[in-house]
Amino acid sequence: MSQPSGAGGVFLKLIGVATAAVGAAAMISTLRQVDEIGSEERRRNASSKAAASSSSCCGSSGNSSSSAYVTQGSDPATNPYETQQSVHEYLLMHFGAEAELLNFPKLQGEQMKDSISFPLQCAQRAAHYVRETALFASLPAPELRALDVGCAVGRSSFELTRWFGSVIGLDYSQAFIDAANVLKRDGQMPYTMRVEGDIQQNAVARVNPELDCSRVRFVQGDACALSLDALGGKRFHLLLAANLLCRLPFPRRFLAALPGLIEAQGFVVLPSPYTWLEQYTPKSEWIGGVVDAETGKPRRSFDELRSIMEADGHFRFVEAIDMPFFIRETARKNQWSVAHTTVWVRTDTKA
Repeated sequence: MSQPSGAGGVFLKLIGVATAAVGAAAMISTLRQVDEIGSEERRRNASSKAAASSSSCCGSSGNSSSSAYVTQGSDPATNPYETQQSVHEYLLMHFGAEAELLNFPKLQGEQMKDSISFPLQCAQRAAHYVRETALFASLPAPELRALDVGCAVGRSSFELTRWFGSVIGLDYSQAFIDAANVLKRDGQMPYTMRVEGDIQQNAVARVNPELDCSRVRFVQGDACALSLDALGGKRFHLLLAANLLCRLPFPRRFLAALPGLIEAQGFVVLPSPYTWLEQYTPKSEWIGGVVDAETGKPRRSFDELRSIMEADGHFRFVEAIDMPFFIRETARKNQWSVAHTTVWVRTDTKA
């Protein structure tokens, strides 16, 4: 990866990911395989989900799940990330080439082009902090461990295998995890891009063949109920949670678990656009993004986040970087956002 110097470092440009149209029959076959991979996991979880139907998806406040792999209350009918459309949009975001993502290159500046490599840049920047730390620089890659929480369809998790011998990609969506496992197994996966209305265009997501996919493991799990024991019992040198914080129902529970997951001098990297929405997070659980009723002053997300992360001396703020990201929805409708990427170093080993 490129080696940044402080907040203004220069990163390697994204190497274009080759894509090619595939036949409809191949696509249907692979998507059927995705369903088959997830079916056994869904059957296994059915009874536990039914028992937890009266609880929140992140567990009750007094009895959070002891396993990172058991997600309470997951319902494909209400979870927007369980849909095939979400899987395909994120496959395009993570693996799409420039020509697929940018439909009007003459209208886009360099910043727009940089935004299409967001999952790759997250992995590069996150790995940089670990590799530049004297305590870890001498360790061989097989001894370094990374956890990618909210991994979606896995691009950042795959890329982290360049620098880490063990990578766990965890996401609440079983559909995302199924797709990531197909990519791990086959190295590629066909999907469709929406052009407009019902018009679709075939494409294929490909994992860089230079990456050692045996180093990554994908699991469904609840970011609000993370358990070190369920994740292998060993602390991580890096935790990446890209665009996750403002999509959690209980983000403070996620943050409270971090000290117990990270090695001393390990890093937490938290990119977030702070787009707090009540459909994902009850307003009472927002970290900032509100106006104080008493003072009339805005409570900004970064200020609230820093207060939480630095409480009790577990973490120290390192730096913040603005990182744009791009999600294509149709040929003429896209999301262009900027994540405020904050970096935190573990200052002690108190759980």
